[in-house]
Amino acid sequence: MIYAELSLSNKAMIKAYEKGFKVDQEGVVTSSTGTVRKLRIDTRGYKVFNFGFESNKVVISVHRLQAYQKYKEALFVPGILVRHLDSNPLNNRSDNITIGSPSDNMMDKTQEERVKQAIISSTPNRVLIDEDIKELRRLRNEEGWSYLMLMDKYSVTSKGSMWEFLNRKYVTKK
Repeated sequence: MIYAELSLSNKAMIKAYEKGFKVDQEGVVTSSTGTVRKLRIDTRGYKVFNFGFESNKVVISVHRLQAYQKYKEALFVPGILVRHLDSNPLNNRSDNITIGSPSDNMMDKTQEERVKQAIISSTPNRVLIDEDIKELRRLRNEEGWSYLMLMDKYSVTSKGSMWEFLNRKYVTKK
């Protein structure tokens, strides 16, 4: 990997590592002096800290720094991402962090989490609520609407997700 091709955040993460910022086995971040860094949780639910780099304040993700410590440049291979084996974005223990493909990452989740994610991904314009689920089931079962008709009405882009809405006990809520 050519350093110049990396994003600013990846360059900053490498520089932070070179300057002595480390994540220990428990997921605690320390600076070069051994001081424990104060972390915050970003809008995506990951632990992060700020680092000054090239006159910028750059946000460093703890899970990515942990992965960089373990895998170095393999982290930057196209199509590779950091995985939390237990699907908990706050658990940055060394034994919980690995790298892999998006498919590997999805398989780290429980089936229930995968189905929920698929439903959210396939309903980009809105979230279906209890009343929507009841109505689409009524339209299908009592009025004979096709999957395509229901998908169009409720802006669902996946037949698999529509099947989940029609057949599973759980529903999503606003």
